[in-house]
Amino acid sequence: MRAYAGTLFSCDVAVKQMILAIDEHTPCIVMDLDETHVLVNSNMVDMLQGLLEAEVGTRELTQFEKNTYTLEM
Repeated sequence: MRAYAGTLFSCDVAVKQMILAIDEHTPCIVMDLDETHVLVNSNMVDMLQGLLEAEVGTRELTQFEKNTYTLEM
């Protein structure tokens, strides 16, 4: 059994896909848990939130709800 340190992101499928895309060029995912949960490096949370907010801000407001993810620390 292994223990992993990180911050749990609970999100919808669209935001999860954005996180996976961000992880390709800026590694931040510790473990991909399921279609709506991902464990990320705690040191990367602020950066990841900023990138997600910027990405959602560039899309039409009707396409994404403002609060499509939560953090559990």
